Amino acid sequence: MNISSDFTDIPLAEADPYLCKFSLIHHEKNRYTDVLAPDATLVALSSGDYINANFVTIDPLTSSKVIACQAPMPSTFYAFWLMCFEQKVDLIVMLTDFYEKGVLKCDLYFPSKLNPLAIYNECLSSPILVSYKSHRNVNVEISEMVFDVSFDGVVREICHLHYRGWIDRSTPEIESLKICLDFVYPFTPSSLVKQIRTERHGLVQTREQYKFIDSASRCVNVKN
Repeated sequence: MNISSDFTDIPLAEADPYLCKFSLIHHEKNRYTDVLAPDATLVALSSGDYINANFVTIDPLTSSKVIACQAPMPSTFYAFWLMCFEQKVDLIVMLTDFYEKGVLKCDLYFPSKLNPLAIYNECLSSPILVSYKSHRNVNVEISEMVFDVSFDGVVREICHLHYRGWIDRSTPEIESLKICLDFVYPFTPSSLVKQIRTERHGLVQTREQYKFIDSASRCVNVKN
């Protein structure tokens, strides 16, 4: 299989403004102007608020999905944690660092050990409280934290993996991501990319990233 030609043959599926109306209406809550969230797979919140996040199919055979979301901004902290709570998310995988070459990539959206994070929404009476439970360094690039998320009298535990070795538009070392691959189903690169591009625009930007997916698929398929 020729990976480069295979990648070229996959439709890019660029964001269509007519199919991303909520992203345009709430443009101030998008971190990037060219990363819009398609309405068809947009994650809906009970508050009626908007968040730039989509359901993405990772296993077409079982319709298993994950949520692909932009890095939270202060104006979307409440929506982000409400989404995690309502969708019963048990694992967050953060694939960016806070700054890259001096450019802000993600705001600090989770609490420290000593300071719980209380987030309020002016339209809702119930705040969201995110509390630190534990932390460990898996290796030099991956850290694992566990949080309690409290909302409306209910508490949910969420694990948070932060991988710091993935620079924008590049690929990481496959060995460094094996811990994350434990959560991935067997897949073929072309079918996966075709599917996720219809559900979340702009994913897999370069041939190098596609080659990385091919390498990752080999690890996952052998493991399973």
